[in-house]
Amino acid sequence: MYSSAKSIFDRNFDFSGFFNLINNKMSGKTTVTAKFKVEEINQNANGKTIKLRPVYSQDVNSENGKFYKQTPGGEISLSTVNEEAAAQFEVGKEMYVDFRPAD
Repeated sequence: MYSSAKSIFDRNFDFSGFFNLINNKMSGKTTVTAKFKVEEINQNANGKTIKLRPVYSQDVNSENGKFYKQTPGGEISLSTVNEEAAAQFEVGKEMYVDFRPAD
């Protein structure tokens, strides 16, 4: 069932913009994929706050350039008290973020 679905990891996938729509054949729902870079990690009284911003590249043909081309602005701010979850983030690390309906 998955063989016909394209993935962001397929070599021939066309990154036509910052948000890439991927049709999820199992649920019939659409997933929006974005690529962000961890910019800040701050310790606070309740745990850590992690800030991510969209990737950037002056090379418009690179993966990051193609993501940046469509939507060059944005920010994700996460707060966590879970040290194991926080350990997955490092300043400078690039992350794919998938948005999909919860229902």
